[in-house]
Amino acid sequence: MQAGLLQLLEEGSFRRLGEAGSGQKAGARFIVGTNQDLARSVREGRFREDLYYRINVLPMRLPGLDERRDEIEAWVEFMLERAAGQGQRLSISLEGLGILRERSWPGNLRQLDNVVRRSLIMARVRAADMIGAQDVQAALLLEQSGPHPQGAHDPCEAMRRAAASLVEAAVRARARGGCLDLEMTDALRGYVLEQAQRRFDDVDRALELFGKSAAIENRNQHRILRRERARMHALEDLFSTLYP
Repeated sequence: MQAGLLQLLEEGSFRRLGEAGSGQKAGARFIVGTNQDLARSVREGRFREDLYYRINVLPMRLPGLDERRDEIEAWVEFMLERAAGQGQRLSISLEGLGILRERSWPGNLRQLDNVVRRSLIMARVRAADMIGAQDVQAALLLEQSGPHPQGAHDPCEAMRRAAASLVEAAVRARARGGCLDLEMTDALRGYVLEQAQRRFDDVDRALELFGKSAAIENRNQHRILRRERARMHALEDLFSTLYP
């Protein structure tokens, strides 16, 4: 397929599948989009180098929705108008819109559109005249409880989402005159240790899993556990003030 596409781009001609002869001329311009790292694919031999340089004429990067949060309100309004069709159009409350602004959107506009449509259905079921925070929260809860939550198969994506949540919390803290110190993000270790302890019901096995056998031998496991829990509680106390 890559060879055929390269010929199309180079010569402006193509042949339909099963067609004989010299082919037909194509008078078209091409915009090529991908969410893959093509340069890496070239290095790994999965993408033709000549095709890569043929299409890499004017590269442009489209930022994800998480980098364009100022657009979320306008997109929500557009999606609500489109989803309403010939039916009654509902507005969204400031609280509901605030939840959508604070949310991380790894699935970009498609994910936001699904949540908006789901929220609209929730509000109509309640026979409400406005989409409220409870409708948005219910829509997000249904998304999280799906068979394959977004990023569930990719630990790196899950960590990016956690990092995005911490960044949003830091922004909110700064807006209120406070600060989320970078050292507080070390609390992630506490959450990891907590999950491992729940998995094995044994703090020693949890520490051993992450290469801390020496701490067990020195009988420092409970001190480590107290320290990590203290970091978790400090972060949770800050969150309780930011998200009352």
